[in-house]
Amino acid sequence: MLHRWRQALLQNLGLKVAAITLAVAVYAHVFSREERIMVYACPLELHGLAPGLTYTGEVPSQIRVKVRARGSDLIRLRDQAPSIVVRLNEARPGLLQRPLSAEDVVFPPGLTGKVEQLVERTTLSLEIEPVRRKTLRIRPSLRGEPAPGFALSGRPRLTPDTLTVRGPASLVQPLDSLRTEEIELGGRNSSVEETVAVELPAGVRPQRASTKVRIGIARSPS
Repeated sequence: MLHRWRQALLQNLGLKVAAITLAVAVYAHVFSREERIMVYACPLELHGLAPGLTYTGEVPSQIRVKVRARGSDLIRLRDQAPSIVVRLNEARPGLLQRPLSAEDVVFPPGLTGKVEQLVERTTLSLEIEPVRRKTLRIRPSLRGEPAPGFALSGRPRLTPDTLTVRGPASLVQPLDSLRTEEIELGGRNSSVEETVAVELPAGVRPQRASTKVRIGIARSPS
């Protein structure tokens, strides 16, 4: 029985392969020309905000968009998804509420399609603010105690010991200092010298993000 099935399968194998190839080619041709609908995760981009201004508020990284296009374009859009571009050229300080729409969807050059709808109905809610710069002292965050019989020798030294940051006025203005990430001293019996990160509030950007810390540890006087 198995032998008969094998003979039937291999008989006219060339014709069968050709028929399958032709069927696939016909399907691909039809698919490439027919219009279909597909949903893409489109990146959201904000452009054109005037110098000296910034914003706070939640901005989704992607919005799902339902697109109608020819099959060939839909396939290419998998690798080059459309973008949602919001222009803020006219924005002024204060609350900006901006609904997203199909007109904000931008297709890559050479690709066309029709936006059926944005799957998520999203309204951007941004607080437009002036940018502020401020120079702040950095303070080390220490955790734990040196090994028994050892103690800190003098004050920790930071290089640099200040950091200039910039960001929305509402975030920068209340800051009076910055902290390093925690530096573990537990059980140490020798001085510490290492580069550590400076912790920053979300939305605040530094000139640099680290500082070099030296903490003297010496044997306690007996």
